[in-house]
Amino acid sequence: MKKLLLIILATTLGSNLFAQNFNKEKDHLTALSKEKENHVYVDFLNKLDFGQEIGIGEPAVNYIAYKETKKLDKHGNIILKKHPYFSSFRYNVSNGIVGSITLNINPKKVEYVNELLTSLYGAADQISYGHLGQSIFFVPNKYYMRFKTHDNYNSSANSFLTIYSLDFMENYTKYDEFSKVGMVYYNFTPIKRVNDATYNSLYFIYTFNKKENYKGYAIKNEFVGSDWLFIDKIDFLIDDDEVITFNVEPNRKVNKLFTVSCTENSINTVSSEFIDKILNAKTVKVKICGKSNFIKFDLTPLHKYQIATAKYYYDNDIIPAN
Repeated sequence: MKKLLLIILATTLGSNLFAQNFNKEKDHLTALSKEKENHVYVDFLNKLDFGQEIGIGEPAVNYIAYKETKKLDKHGNIILKKHPYFSSFRYNVSNGIVGSITLNINPKKVEYVNELLTSLYGAADQISYGHLGQSIFFVPNKYYMRFKTHDNYNSSANSFLTIYSLDFMENYTKYDEFSKVGMVYYNFTPIKRVNDATYNSLYFIYTFNKKENYKGYAIKNEFVGSDWLFIDKIDFLIDDDEVITFNVEPNRKVNKLFTVSCTENSINTVSSEFIDKILNAKTVKVKICGKSNFIKFDLTPLHKYQIATAKYYYDNDIIPAN
């Protein structure tokens, strides 16, 4: 009986200690979102005569109070009277904080806004959705922008610009409460689109397993298509010289939502040496190899930002299990 009580006491103490460490890490990650220096005020909006009053990353209650003092349209957007470029705007709230800002553009100024963004940040990644086009602009270390336009710039329908922060809390940490496994990665990554039905996404992840006191890096690949690609490996060509290959065995399933699609998802652990090679390379080309076909694309600045951020948190900010 005494032995049994000692076992129960030791188990309870161990469990409590583990829970304290786990909660301590979650508290630490939450605190990062509350630091004022993590809040993003979008500098280039000054060039468009828009004085940003709330930073991306501020608590949602600040926006709610601010919104109550403004005149709104029927969609709940804040009306901008006589503004030269925008008709209205709103802040978008997620997880209790302001996660992004969306600005509705006056139809006659869409082309000007597009040209300004291109002159400031270079050519955008282009995605087409039927009558809608989407441009993705990346701003190093600050934010990225989704610029949606109609094919006809002078369309009376709204075109809009949504700006997202690239700080840590725009990523997310997914905890597995049973194994105490976590992953940190961006919920947005550049997509290589073959057509409207077929595309591939590549994420760079910081991983940790608190149960085994382990942390490392991984690459997560997501393929969606009208048919299977049967992916079996991913090749990285570094500076047109060295090829690094990862064999993969994706989970495959059929999704039935609006249409039937085939998905192939895989996660591969990678070394810190691989991460360093990617960060130091001038060019990195990727080939998603399947038994029926392949997809090729280059890593973008946003991919590199994902990798650098994963490395930063690996080196500095994630609290060890012990």
